[in-house]
Amino acid sequence: MKGKAALFHNVRVALVQTLKLCYNLSKYEKSSDKVEYGLEICAWLRNSGLKDPFVSQVNRRQDELEKALKDRQPAKDISELDIFQPEAISEPEDADEDIDSFLSNSGRHFVGDIINVEILHIMPYGAIAGIDESIQGLIHISEIAYRYVGDIYAEFEVGEICPAEIIAIDEVKKKISLSTKGLGKFS
Repeated sequence: MKGKAALFHNVRVALVQTLKLCYNLSKYEKSSDKVEYGLEICAWLRNSGLKDPFVSQVNRRQDELEKALKDRQPAKDISELDIFQPEAISEPEDADEDIDSFLSNSGRHFVGDIINVEILHIMPYGAIAGIDESIQGLIHISEIAYRYVGDIYAEFEVGEICPAEIIAIDEVKKKISLSTKGLGKFS
């Protein structure tokens, strides 16, 4: 049963992300099939015994999809999406400065380092942790403990200081991934 709960959680997370995708695609396609598909997912999720934080996310997505269905405006051409035109994506002029600034700040930390972090925000998918004054990292819900974490809000408190291991540094996206598995209260 332990594995089933984690599987159902992951399926629900994927379906909520699919709802977001349906809404975004509805802006670029002329047919309303994506919106209708999203509304069918909402109905299915409601019948699956949904609990918070999923209920509020599904409610918000359903409201967006119903509004999109009601307010059908002339759709943009799907070719306008940046993902289909890589040459249309331009970096800001100061992007190199931002990356250099991130590298100089994160250069003090390396993958595998165990550091003390402060929990700044708690989200349904993980906790945002302050590494130092200018750098933040994410402790994804799957990286909190070796056991299934059903309620992230029961695991952390905002302002709490805890040890975390740096498991990835993405210098291009300026993101640091953290893990508390096997550390501190999660050992």
